[in-house]
Amino acid sequence: MSSKVYRIIIVLLVGCLSVSLGFDGFLYMQTLDLRGKVEELTGQIDSLDAQISDLMNTKNFTFELPQLSLFVRLELTFKIVEGNLSIIAWVNVTQGGFIVVFDRDGDGKIMGDDGWMFYGDAKYRDVFCVNSTSGMFSIVRILPYPSPYHHAVRSENATTFYIMLPLGMLNLHNDLIYVAGEFVSGRGVLFHFNLEV
Repeated sequence: MSSKVYRIIIVLLVGCLSVSLGFDGFLYMQTLDLRGKVEELTGQIDSLDAQISDLMNTKNFTFELPQLSLFVRLELTFKIVEGNLSIIAWVNVTQGGFIVVFDRDGDGKIMGDDGWMFYGDAKYRDVFCVNSTSGMFSIVRILPYPSPYHHAVRSENATTFYIMLPLGMLNLHNDLIYVAGEFVSGRGVLFHFNLEV
C-alpha cells in the first residue's frame, strides 16, 4: 500500500474518531441534563410525598359549645410530630382555661380520668376525675405552673393554644379525647381525634 492510502486511512480514522468523540460528548451532556431533570423530579416527588403524609397525619375539628347568650367556638388541629401529639386549639374567648383529657387507662370512656387545663399565659394545672358526661372535674386550688407543653397567643377576641404533648408521657391506648373550656361550665366534647398513636 502506498503512503497516500495510509494517509487517507489515517485521515478517515481521525475523522471517525472525532465524530465518535463529538457524538459521545453530546450524549454525555444529554445524560448530565437528564440526570439533573431526574434529580429535580425526584425532589418534587419527595416534597409531594411529604405534603400528602402531612395531610394524612393532620386532623381538623370544629365545635360550638353554648355558653349563656353566645357560642364558644373551638377549632382544633391534631398532628403527630416527631413523637409528640401537637394540638392547635383556636378558641373565640380570651379568658379561662382550655381542658384536654385523654383516655389514658384505655377503658373507652372519659370517666374519672385526669388531664390538664392550659391557660393563655403559658401556664397549666392538672385536672382530676373528669366526667365527660356531666362535664364535672376537680382541680387543686394552687396557682398554675409554668407550662413546658404549650404557649398561647391572644388576639382581641380569641386565644390560640399551641400544645405539644410527648406521646411517651401520654401512654395512650386509643385516640379518645375530651376537650372543654373552663369558660363553658359543665360542657365539653368527647370525640376520637383519628390519628394512630
